[in-house]
Amino acid sequence: MVMAGTCDIDSFRVLRVLRKRFEQEMHYGYNMAINMSIGFVFLGNGAYTFNRSDKAIAALLCALYPVFPTSPGDNRHHLQALRHFYVMAIETRLLQARDIDTGSFVNIVAEVRVQDETTGEIKTINKQTPDIVHGRILQINVNGHQEYHDVCHTVNREIGADKNQKMEDANGSTG
Repeated sequence: MVMAGTCDIDSFRVLRVLRKRFEQEMHYGYNMAINMSIGFVFLGNGAYTFNRSDKAIAALLCALYPVFPTSPGDNRHHLQALRHFYVMAIETRLLQARDIDTGSFVNIVAEVRVQDETTGEIKTINKQTPDIVHGRILQINVNGHQEYHDVCHTVNREIGADKNQKMEDANGSTG
């Protein structure tokens, strides 16, 4: 899960060796776990990764429950539907710009303020869209001659936050 969405070839090689080494003595659950791991490494061709919110971690716990089935019909410990809960933990890392009039994707240069997830360091980088952004986006500044100048700030809010809380925040009431 640490390498989710990185498309790291070394991680892929390790997982491929594990799958090949235990191919003869492996039961369905091991095979499923290794194949899910390979899928996580190449999540959306590197355009997605796992969110670190409490809800995302809970969804991953459900999807990766430690008792994997011994056969495709084994639902004693692991319901097959729970395996797909990882989708609720995914967040995008792909930065794209879209023309509001035509709806088509356009190439622009944007200045992006990003916080590194491991060190916490905040840095500003120039990105040409579409591109993958590593780290947490804090601000996007678009300032080109063909584009309207705009600055977008991200909001530090959990995914799927309660709508009532959003309305209370907008009205200025607490409580």
